[in-house]
Amino acid sequence: MHNKNGFGRFLGIVILALFVSCIPISLIYGAGESPTATLNGQSTSDLQAQSSAQLQQEFESAKNSIKGFAVESAAEYKRIRDYYDSLVSDEAAVHRFTTQEGDSCLCIDIYRQSSIPASGLAGTRVTLEPIVQPANPPSSSASAQLEKPVLPGSQWLDGSQDESGNLRQCPGNSFPKLLPRFEALCRYKTLDHYFEKNPFDKTTVKGKQAVNSVPDLLGVTYTHEYAYAIKSLNNIGQGADFSIWNPYTENAGEFSLSQLWCTRGSGTGLQTVELGWQNYKQKYGDYQSRLFIYYTVNGYSATGDNKGCYNLDCKGFVQTNKDIILGGRIKPVSTVGGAQYVATLEAYRDPKTGHWWIRYGGSTWVGYYPTKLFSTAGLKKYSAVVEMGGEILDDKIGGHTATDMGSGRFAEAGWKKAAFTKKIHYWNPSNSYVNVTGLSPQATNTSYYDILLYKATDANWKTYFYFGGPGR
Repeated sequence: MHNKNGFGRFLGIVILALFVSCIPISLIYGAGESPTATLNGQSTSDLQAQSSAQLQQEFESAKNSIKGFAVESAAEYKRIRDYYDSLVSDEAAVHRFTTQEGDSCLCIDIYRQSSIPASGLAGTRVTLEPIVQPANPPSSSASAQLEKPVLPGSQWLDGSQDESGNLRQCPGNSFPKLLPRFEALCRYKTLDHYFEKNPFDKTTVKGKQAVNSVPDLLGVTYTHEYAYAIKSLNNIGQGADFSIWNPYTENAGEFSLSQLWCTRGSGTGLQTVELGWQNYKQKYGDYQSRLFIYYTVNGYSATGDNKGCYNLDCKGFVQTNKDIILGGRIKPVSTVGGAQYVATLEAYRDPKTGHWWIRYGGSTWVGYYPTKLFSTAGLKKYSAVVEMGGEILDDKIGGHTATDMGSGRFAEAGWKKAAFTKKIHYWNPSNSYVNVTGLSPQATNTSYYDILLYKATDANWKTYFYFGGPGR
């Protein structure tokens, strides 16, 4: 038997609900008003205020606990935190481990890495090496190689277990991606500064000058100094053997490096592909030399995805090799009077695809910068210079820095004492291998750092230079 009164009440509730649903919200809340969502009795505005207060509290706590903290605001701190969270939660990760040096790495699926769709390559075939290989050097007599090559693979990924039992190696079809330390990110004013090659400077690599830049948060004005060799000529790649050192850097915000530059364009149209080794504590968290790559498509004027950054810090570079950690410690290193270690580093544009490839050790293809990153006035077709050398960043605290360039010895110290770059070569637009001649040596301040250029018939040296210095 049905309860007629109960059914009537139910029907009345339904009719009332339908009626209310037809009333304009402005009639319920008043003209110009809107409903405020609630959660557990709190309005949206209350929750936003609470979230803002929590963020500010977290920001203040980080400021007081992280040495060298420099983030300019709570909003920028949140941006840095969100960036870090996106890295550690990468959905393309298939494995993770910690290196013997304490660096955290994720193994990322080659075919699911974020740089592929971000660079407009979704649906295209990812090749593991250039389709058109670079021409080999012509055969000629060479002396016994006195220096020792720093080979890929074993120096980073030895297959041992980390403290959590994870193997220090990546599965097939994946590559190691270095995770930055969160506290290292917080030593920059903004996330964009973290991405920048020169975090407080907007000068370009062409016509290098010892130019003062904009002061940082602490009022420190930085200067870049160089000792390098350069020649203007069109090429589709260049390379050399770089001696590896672990130079002294006086302060955490300073760096010392040795690298090559592939460049074309000017002003905000300047585009570069760069690689070498670098000692930079503010970025990496230690005073150890590390392998790095860098690119810019806009003269260093903006950074981030498809604009410019170090290593794999933003979207752009497509890595294809599982044995190289970009940003990883490079070892062993040369010592004064002792063993000399070198790494062959090369950049090469595949004539078939237009991608700019990075090669390590003369045979290991690390990956590429997609051609879609570059413009026809930039690196789309070729580089306009062959350029290599050393660079330091001086924070100018207490006068000129004592940061070393190279080994910390001047070029005249020579073999086993000064840093060198040898077998300097390039590929011309027809993809012929050429030993470069006619380089012009340049140094911004020979009182602190210099360079001496030589040419040999020995195929193990050809065109080469010694460079460096001790600073003050």
